[in-house]
Amino acid sequence: MQNIKYIKGDELRKLQLMLLDCLIETDRVCRANGIRYCIADGTLLGAIRHKGFIPWDDDIDVMMTREEYEKFTRVADQLDPSICFFQDNDTEASYPWGYAKIRRAGTRYIRVGQEHLKHRTGFMMDIFPMDDIPKSLFGQKLFYGLCFVLRKLTYAQVGWTTESSPLWRAWYKLLSFIPPRFVHGVSKLFQHRHNNSTPNRAYAMYWRPEGLKVKENRPEERYGWPKEWLTDLAEYEFEGHMFFGPKDYAGLLAWDYGPNYMTPPPEAERHSFAPCSDYSFGN
Repeated sequence: MQNIKYIKGDELRKLQLMLLDCLIETDRVCRANGIRYCIADGTLLGAIRHKGFIPWDDDIDVMMTREEYEKFTRVADQLDPSICFFQDNDTEASYPWGYAKIRRAGTRYIRVGQEHLKHRTGFMMDIFPMDDIPKSLFGQKLFYGLCFVLRKLTYAQVGWTTESSPLWRAWYKLLSFIPPRFVHGVSKLFQHRHNNSTPNRAYAMYWRPEGLKVKENRPEERYGWPKEWLTDLAEYEFEGHMFFGPKDYAGLLAWDYGPNYMTPPPEAERHSFAPCSDYSFGN
């Protein structure tokens, strides 16, 4: 039986405050270099509904347009290494994902099924680059299909150990021989044609659009964000600090969670989503 751990109680709060340090440091570097970012998903919902972390949340999500993301990658070495470090598939060849993480220095955090991966670990916040998607619904569906394939190719590094079906494990094992660097090279063919000035909607290539699960979203709205959610920003309080998020926070949260986003879920659903096999807070 695989050892599965969930971080709860006082330790969860300690983890949250460590991630808050990472967000503060990311915000500092972004402000110093004129880089626009926005907190999103559960982090934005926490800011609006709780003025901080959702009590059971264990991560932080930040979104940037592709242009702002590339600016950030060029100055990420300005992060205080005693607090955190930047990690993506360009900084570490063994890192499989198509978006970046800011890792808390001195910690260890290994998710279930990822014990064999070779990249550096640690408590982390995610930074997602957002790319334009086609204007037409048909084009959006094609782009989504491409992104689905790319996600599965990177997930293969994990799927061959975690899937319950022997057939799926064998399939992912076969796909895992395709180097992540090759997959990311293919994805870059579809990144550099996007820019902030277009009216297209945008979304992260390596993340399933949250808007797909909300029935109130119209079909042509489900696959991406209006560009202004990434460019028309305001500041919001989060754990006593101010961070940038979409000025139209209500629109984004309704797109993500439906119109009743201010109502917390039933108690049975108030839990973190990422079981781990090992973790350490360091010294």
